[in-house]
Amino acid sequence: MRNRINIYCESAFWTDYFNDEQAALQDRNKRPSWDHFYDFLCKNNIFIDMAKSDIEEDTCGGKAIFDIMHATGGAGIHFMPGNLPIIELLTNENDDNLNSIFLTSKPNDECEKLSKSFGVIVMNKDMVYSASHLFKDCGQAFTPRSLPNWEYLNEYSRRIPSINYCNSLIIVDRYLFSTHNYNNVFDKNIKPIFNALLPERLDGDIEFNIIIVSNISDYGFYDGSDEIEQIIEEIRPNLRFSLNVIDTRKLHDRVIITNNVMLSCGAGFDVIGNNGFPIRFTTTSLTFPFMIGQDNSQTTYLSWIHTVLKQCKQNSCTPAETNHHLLNHYRKAL
Repeated sequence: MRNRINIYCESAFWTDYFNDEQAALQDRNKRPSWDHFYDFLCKNNIFIDMAKSDIEEDTCGGKAIFDIMHATGGAGIHFMPGNLPIIELLTNENDDNLNSIFLTSKPNDECEKLSKSFGVIVMNKDMVYSASHLFKDCGQAFTPRSLPNWEYLNEYSRRIPSINYCNSLIIVDRYLFSTHNYNNVFDKNIKPIFNALLPERLDGDIEFNIIIVSNISDYGFYDGSDEIEQIIEEIRPNLRFSLNVIDTRKLHDRVIITNNVMLSCGAGFDVIGNNGFPIRFTTTSLTFPFMIGQDNSQTTYLSWIHTVLKQCKQNSCTPAETNHHLLNHYRKAL
């Protein structure tokens, strides 16, 4: 199983970020974000568009390259002069690159446009300091007869990088299609969650892939994929998507993961009642697993991907049923 994400980094970003180190460390508002982002760089695979022979050892950026190389035994830095993937040319077949992060010197509006168009995180140096939500758990507690409800996710769909920068999504909730939940689960739960997480559209031929792992075969359960499709068509009329449901009776915890975000809820994704209030106390967790400083978030995220792949295999799912940018990326490494 892969345990690192690929970071494609322009040398201009690298220079700007490390030249800013001293100023950031003297600014209490910037320092936490700079430190968290450095930790993120150290823990993942960096592909940088320069040759090793071009490193200027007396610069901040040059010293950082050697520091990271020594810390990871050389495995964390890869030199790709002139060969970084071009985001604008990503296609539906580029599963690996559609699960990567891109660091650039492009202006904010261009970064945002690319992120929305391809479902990947594209950041420049300035965004490091406006992205404190990347480095912490942004979940909320739900209390009966009081707010918040899933509408709290909208705050993070408006932030940059947004939680709706994604191109694939998995829901694991055994009880999602329980007939007991029929009246409220979609309108009061799935609809606002999808409204926050799903992109408006993706460019080119890129299809947004959705897999739902839930019980649909036992008495009292049903296949609610038609209702899910209707919700997506209503709130995202310009989004090309695929949806497949995988049957399970075994998984009891509940989680939604995209290629960049993990959302979990102990009480499940039917916790909001018809009146818009939680029907029981629970806590939610919302993280960018590869960005947050807690290693357990990344471990949990990867474990869920492995679990879903295993469930697909046990169900003898066809390639069409499991064609999914996120699963395809990790399936290759099993």
